[in-house]
Amino acid sequence: PPEHGLRVATDCFEWIVRNQPHWAPISIIAAQLQPARATPVQEIAFSITIAMAYIDAMLARGFDIDTVAPYFHFVINIDMDFFEGICKLRAFRKLWARTMKERYGATAPAAMKLRVMSSPSTTSLTLQQPLNNIGRLAIMATACALAGAGETMTTPLHDEAHALPSDEAIRVGAAIQHLVAHETGVADTVDPLAGSYYVEALTKKIEEAAHAEIERVVALGGAL
Repeated sequence: PPEHGLRVATDCFEWIVRNQPHWAPISIIAAQLQPARATPVQEIAFSITIAMAYIDAMLARGFDIDTVAPYFHFVINIDMDFFEGICKLRAFRKLWARTMKERYGATAPAAMKLRVMSSPSTTSLTLQQPLNNIGRLAIMATACALAGAGETMTTPLHDEAHALPSDEAIRVGAAIQHLVAHETGVADTVDPLAGSYYVEALTKKIEEAAHAEIERVVALGGAL
């Protein structure tokens, strides 16, 4: 039952905060929502409301938000809709900070910082012509980096649609990250697309829609 699952998770969370403060006890996998056909708005909103359930449980045990919030970690997918993926991550970062500050009263910068691992989406890979997936993965990895989530990234492999990855695919997957990180220049600038009319407008649209979805879930009683 979810109530007992939350209690066990909160027990683990509390033990780690008290005894192993350099561990990350909670990782919320938005990447599982995207293959289930959640919209970008739902990915963000459901991930944050799930986090809020854990936060509320920890606050009920006497912890403060500036202590609890930095322990959260998220995993999110980027698919082949290039600008939507970039804006989704930018909106996610803004809405996490907004939620921690406005709803919970966080003051520490670390509490408002989104810790996220990004990943190109396997649902965009095709069984037919698998070598074309190399191009897809490079495009999605570049979007991850442009969105500011390239510091921690997993890269699927081009033959995952039909087999366990081959040794060659593993080498190519690692090379894709190296190419994006060291040969494109995208890692030299923080938020390089900031100020673009389209990027800012789409980011704001996703952020506001996700905020409304969060309020809808809260009105229903929360993620639990």
